[in-house]
Amino acid sequence: MCNINLDAVIASLDTLFDSLNQLRINPPGPTLADRIQQRIQATAKMARTNERLLALHNIRDNRAAAQVVVNPPTQQEIDKINNALAVLSTVVQQQQTFDEMLATATVILDASKTISDAL
Repeated sequence: MCNINLDAVIASLDTLFDSLNQLRINPPGPTLADRIQQRIQATAKMARTNERLLALHNIRDNRAAAQVVVNPPTQQEIDKINNALAVLSTVVQQQQTFDEMLATATVILDASKTISDAL
């Protein structure tokens, strides 16, 4: 059986959203053009994060309302979910370059998609 703590996943995505918002507000780019591009990229990642958060909130909120019997996940699915959960603990470091921060955010978003798809 694969138990996923949706509250922890949601909290992790909330943290990612806050980090991206800080980047959007204060992008590190050396030039105005860089900062504008970085704001656009951060805003796009925030939108993806928000979509994942909405999906996970809906799953969590509806989980108690629906009693559905499903086949247990395969070992491969369990491994995939557990790997995705491990990625969600990745922290966006302030000392990372902007591109590294976006790459980290992308990996975290992909992991959240894996989890939401599994649910």
